[in-house]
Amino acid sequence: MYYNTNIADIDLSKYDRLVTLGCSFTRYRWATWADLLAQDMPNAEFTNLGKCGAGNSYIQTMLSQAKRKMSLTNKDLVVICWSTFYREDKWIKGQWRTPGNVFGRDDVFSEEYFKEHVDVQGMTMRDCAIIDTVTQSLKQEQFDSVGLMGLGLNGQGYYAGFSDEETHSIQNMYNDLDIVEPCLWTYNECKWPVHYTYKSTHDGSEFADYHPSAPVYRDWLVHIGFPLGDASKQYADFSDDIMKQTTLQEVFDDPQWPWDEHGDQWNI
Repeated sequence: MYYNTNIADIDLSKYDRLVTLGCSFTRYRWATWADLLAQDMPNAEFTNLGKCGAGNSYIQTMLSQAKRKMSLTNKDLVVICWSTFYREDKWIKGQWRTPGNVFGRDDVFSEEYFKEHVDVQGMTMRDCAIIDTVTQSLKQEQFDSVGLMGLGLNGQGYYAGFSDEETHSIQNMYNDLDIVEPCLWTYNECKWPVHYTYKSTHDGSEFADYHPSAPVYRDWLVHIGFPLGDASKQYADFSDDIMKQTTLQEVFDDPQWPWDEHGDQWNI
């Protein structure tokens, strides 16, 4: 079953496996919504296929691989948190390259690349089509699934730094995308406040991290209907307490750090 307005009906205890997909909102340096959901599913094997910087092409590809490699059944729950639109995912020389939002990444994308390959209307069409196609296919699968969005259609332009007028007609065409509302950005009052600040390993400057805190993720999951329990609440508080005490970015690379933002990549 594909869950949307009926998320409260999900019986989290019935699943043998939980598979999550998304970008850094799904897998990051501290507990994300995916980690919190897993805490309230202690008997389910947890596979987090989220990746920092990932776009929706990556998510679509990894979902396809998960279906084939894991032989998903009605005892599995798949939850996707769709990423923002203006990203370029590439599998190159044996690894995924997911640099994130192409805007503001002149260290990765040249001026010539932008001139020849970046078009916000084209990227919007591409990602709306991906989300729509995948969602319709999920409704035919025997495994259960949920589709979330970190940033809804009306926030994509803001994130990229341009007016939504450029993609207004495309947004109207896909204004009925069957994903859970509200998106994380809307729930967060259309802003990404800084929760944690730590010293960057690159130049020693203070880095202000806009990613939502674990308690924010949990509050969002509860708001949209997930029947969460005490385990996720305690884990969110645990993550928040650790991050409030963290002052150096380098600790995230410590093997003892609780959350691996990179994760193991599947071999094709």
